[in-house]
Amino acid sequence: IKVLKFYESLEAAESAVSAQNEVAAVTGNNIDPGALTIFKGCGADRQQQGLCAVLSDFVKTTTAVSYLHLLDLAHCVHSIYAMGFVHGDLRVPNILFKEDQTVTLIDFEWSGRGKTFPQTVNPAAFFSYARPSVCAGGIIQADFDWLCLADIFDMIKCRGAVLAALSADYDGILEELEGHRRSINRPNFRAELIKPIPPRKFPDFSMLDERVKSFHKKSNPSKKRPAAETDSQE
Repeated sequence: IKVLKFYESLEAAESAVSAQNEVAAVTGNNIDPGALTIFKGCGADRQQQGLCAVLSDFVKTTTAVSYLHLLDLAHCVHSIYAMGFVHGDLRVPNILFKEDQTVTLIDFEWSGRGKTFPQTVNPAAFFSYARPSVCAGGIIQADFDWLCLADIFDMIKCRGAVLAALSADYDGILEELEGHRRSINRPNFRAELIKPIPPRKFPDFSMLDERVKSFHKKSNPSKKRPAAETDSQE
């Protein structure tokens, strides 16, 4: 797939690309630096560029989510944390599970050091461990990615890895995931991590005309007009 992300300004797009390239240089598993293309808005200068877009290079993804993916995700979080960095929006929709059993992180709009959540942030988009730390305009704490990782491990019901993530214990996560793998022998966690989108339900309009007619009939009952009076002739 190719990832297309829109930003409200050229400055925001450049900041996100810079953050993504910085993380790629450390983790080695992200989209290659230089493979991100910025499409500028139609404005005449930098301050008035308008909406900009960032397009990634082609990424080969898979529908299967394995233990190796989760191990690599933990490695990414550990590496980002060690560099004093935070992704800031580490949720499953922002993780690409690749064919080579590694992951690619996307959407670096809130990434960096000393970043703050936007005023439009939706805490409901996060789960139990990360959600209490999400506040509009609030600082994104250094351990926030670990909280997001704990939520992901909670989705696969690996309690030991959850506790290790909450303690930012990378080695503990590796140990707990290995124990989890041996105990349940699950080759694919897609069902737990990537929820299917329920089909959209549309209202049934098949009887709408009859209902409207019935409503108007009850609201405006027809009144019989009195018979026209005729003059009697003697």
